[in-house]
Amino acid sequence: MTGQMMLITLATSFLENAPELSTMQIAYRNKLVLDDPYHGKTLIEAHETMQKQYAKKLENDWKQKLSVVEFPSHDIRICVQKQEKEHVPLKHITTPKTESSVIIDTEQEWIGFQFFEKQVYQFQSDFKDVEMCYPIYDKHGWYSIVLILRCPPRILRSTTEKEDTFKWTQTCDFTDRLGHCRVLIAKLKNECLLEDIQEVFRRKKLKEHNFIPTLMQDVIINETAEAVTPIQDGRRSFQLEYMLQCLVTNNIFDAINMDRDFYQYLESIDEKQAIKAMEFLYATRKRHFDPVVALKKYVSRYGHVKDPKIPKSCVITKRVCITPTRIVYIAPEVYSYNRVLRGYKNKLGNFLRVSFTDENLGLLRRHRFSLDDLLQRIKGYLTDGVKIISRKFDFLGASSSQLKEHSLWMFWNDKKIYNKQKLDADSIQKWMGDFKKCVTAAKKLARMGQVCVEL
Repeated sequence: MTGQMMLITLATSFLENAPELSTMQIAYRNKLVLDDPYHGKTLIEAHETMQKQYAKKLENDWKQKLSVVEFPSHDIRICVQKQEKEHVPLKHITTPKTESSVIIDTEQEWIGFQFFEKQVYQFQSDFKDVEMCYPIYDKHGWYSIVLILRCPPRILRSTTEKEDTFKWTQTCDFTDRLGHCRVLIAKLKNECLLEDIQEVFRRKKLKEHNFIPTLMQDVIINETAEAVTPIQDGRRSFQLEYMLQCLVTNNIFDAINMDRDFYQYLESIDEKQAIKAMEFLYATRKRHFDPVVALKKYVSRYGHVKDPKIPKSCVITKRVCITPTRIVYIAPEVYSYNRVLRGYKNKLGNFLRVSFTDENLGLLRRHRFSLDDLLQRIKGYLTDGVKIISRKFDFLGASSSQLKEHSLWMFWNDKKIYNKQKLDADSIQKWMGDFKKCVTAAKKLARMGQVCVEL
């Protein structure tokens, strides 16, 4: 055996068994060196280098097997996306003194930002709701994680204090801003965490969901720009305001891009053409960073398109989805007539379909956490009604199939006399039939639901 092979054998034995140095190893340690990648190092130095590499390999293997990884963070901010690579902070959720971290669960497929604010909270998004996630290096010398979402994250609140036995309940927006945000940014406490995060992002399951390990250095965090809300003008019709909200709440337009030029152009064009163009913009489901250019393009292309014909048994009506953080406006949809709609054909614009959904507009489910906080929010809408722009809609009724979809019908009282009587949700319920014999609420709702069945 050559001297070089002997040294490699000795170094390997150090790596596997790490015994104390024998007499023979001590004799060699200061005289001989290994070839690359350990050229110029003594045997002891080579042994230490190999030990570090082996430990790092074990650590990486362990991280690959671990389904949940957590990285401590310095600060968490919610932002809006002004341009493709320009984000404007809306609010600092935490301070440098707040305990916060980024958590990735590859088994249940979600990413979350966890922090302590009087209670333990977590912003959680499923991988399928992530548009893109990548690390950045900003101008202030911080490494951060940028999470761009298709919808706002769920807000979870811990109902227990023990970290090992956290029990979560989904709650409502306590920031008053989260429902308008699509970007979360978390500063890392240590730049050494960057390599660990990049290693996790390289996993196959994460790469399939647009988790990009490459460090982005051309992303701008614009601290000076101000985030605004859409300007509601009483001179604009309800129909136009409604379609404008459809574009904003579905992230096709953002209020931060809707400046004075946009509203001036909106006032200068025909209202029917503007509504028709907005309907086609809504159908694209694509974010437009320049609303003026997009609206001009769609007005010239689709502004004169006629409304499609629908069957006589169907009606076009509006629908909104109420999530834990916001109200999402849905463009008018086609529904089958029911007895109520058929009985009040002259008041179809006063009816509204309402659905209670999760942030991704799917059904609310209890499979991972409690919904007690959300049930209180839903109860408030059922008793007090829902305000849509300038109109207040009150609960009317729902069929059993609609309840399974977490949907119902509401009605707006325009305070006008209809057939010599006041028309509101209560009067329509009396028109449905006499339900005085229905003692329980469930039986009464079931009987009322028979009138709301789509035929």
